[in-house]
Amino acid sequence: MRIMLRFVTIFMVCAACFRPEAVCADNLCINGDFNTVTNENKPYGWIYDLAWTKRGPWKNNTQYVSIKEKDGVRKNVLALAMGNALLHDESVVISNLMPFEQGKTYKISFDGRTDGAAERIYIRGYKWKSGIKPHDNPELSELQDIYHGKPFEPLTKSWKRMTLNFPYFSKTKSSELNQASLKNIRFFALYITIPIIDNKPKGSVYLDNVEITAK
Repeated sequence: MRIMLRFVTIFMVCAACFRPEAVCADNLCINGDFNTVTNENKPYGWIYDLAWTKRGPWKNNTQYVSIKEKDGVRKNVLALAMGNALLHDESVVISNLMPFEQGKTYKISFDGRTDGAAERIYIRGYKWKSGIKPHDNPELSELQDIYHGKPFEPLTKSWKRMTLNFPYFSKTKSSELNQASLKNIRFFALYITIPIIDNKPKGSVYLDNVEITAK
């Protein structure tokens, strides 16, 4: 795949995660600044083509994911549009899969805003599907979703820096059941979706400067 680089020249060691105030080597998120864009105007390194799942709400997913070249003073931000409710489309975009090390805490941060869409942003944890031999470069199709982290607070119409730690511990029963899955997690990813919700205003969610670091 040919890749078109916009806005900055990116060295190989920092190709995924350039941000002046960040240490590139520490960011586990590939292309967290969204400055690496495919010829189809999609975010390189992110997962958005989910047609292989055969799941109806995701059959048109690629059309809802794009890079917005300019948003105020920002350049190249991730845009996730609300799916077509009449078609029962749900829009989703997922970061690269990152290895999960037991006992470590990860800091998840990003800049985000919405112009009306009601998003859900959280961490998903995965384990190998039965029969898959473990290796270093998994595909989402080889993994089983077993953990859903605490959602971020809803976005507003103004850009805001959002931060959560993963894993997040609480004493609720549902959370405790979720925590039991932690010991089986092998990989995790940032999961951004606009669920199918009738009678909600149409719009998009925008993200920039995604950083995922081990604490």
